[in-house]
Amino acid sequence: MLETETAYWELYRARQNLKIVQRLLDRGEETQRQIRIRQEVDADPAEVADADARVQERRQTVLQQQTTVREQNDRLKVVMSDPRYPVAGELLLLPADAPIDQSIEYGLFDAYQSALRRRPEVFQALLSLDNTAIRRRVAENGLLPQLDLTAQFSVNDLDEGLDDALSDTYGFSRQSWLFGLNFELPIGNRAAEATRNERRVQQYQATIAYQNTVQGVIAEVKTSLRRAREAYERIGQAASNRLAAANRLRVLDIQRETIAVNTPERLNLEFQAQERLAAAEQAEVGALVDYMIGIANLHAAMGTALERNGIRFVIPDAGPLADPYDNRRGSDEQLWYDSGVSGSGSSDPDESK
Repeated sequence: MLETETAYWELYRARQNLKIVQRLLDRGEETQRQIRIRQEVDADPAEVADADARVQERRQTVLQQQTTVREQNDRLKVVMSDPRYPVAGELLLLPADAPIDQSIEYGLFDAYQSALRRRPEVFQALLSLDNTAIRRRVAENGLLPQLDLTAQFSVNDLDEGLDDALSDTYGFSRQSWLFGLNFELPIGNRAAEATRNERRVQQYQATIAYQNTVQGVIAEVKTSLRRAREAYERIGQAASNRLAAANRLRVLDIQRETIAVNTPERLNLEFQAQERLAAAEQAEVGALVDYMIGIANLHAAMGTALERNGIRFVIPDAGPLADPYDNRRGSDEQLWYDSGVSGSGSSDPDESK
């Protein structure tokens, strides 16, 4: 589930970055046109060549980002494993949900308790600990001396005829009893001692493994929560940086419309402002996506990823063995699961919802 959700948000990041670099290319082409107009006035060939090189570099970035979108699209198809969207097809998935910038609040102790109750690794470590404890108890019982009680009872009789002999036999006229005690205590009992020591070491190993599992789960919860909080703090900073870069570019656009003379130096400032704005927009998208991935990692660490995405995991009970000569179909028991990632198909990599 975590891999699917991560692939979904990475696809969202790739598509948003594609839109950003496409806008950057459009703005660069407009500035390139203005510099070429100034070529006959005061723009030297070096400035024109620099503008051409920047535009070509932005075109190359757009092509690379389109490839990234298709790669992320294929990755999401692989983890979704939906027959409606085969990996071999060229249909592009369109993210339907956008990231949110709302803060989350989790109690650290509650997160620990949830992880220790729900993580399967903890259950496996507990089962291994119980298993080794039972094995050790069995090995310790092997050190005890062995005392066996035997009892034997028999009836027999001899007579002139078979009927008389059987009658006397079942009448218990002739009875014999035998009782015995067999006591065994091996000298040194080395085999049982070795087995007991081996089981004791195995129990120590299981105890250490359980402690390491618990510590690893707790560390994973703390790390996920810390990264989610750090990503959320970066969202506000990235948004402020984007607004500042957008205002700077807006001022330059206004100056270009109101000032009669557009010098090559001022047009070069437009190139720089456009690139800063694109970098700020990508940083904001990256912070939002990292925040959503951080929340997904946190729920995975807490063991609540399925409940968060509305997935029901139903394990059917084992029924009676089917008759091998029965040609009828078996029961309709199956594993239901509802995907929490939604999307729609599109053939245009630049299309968004």
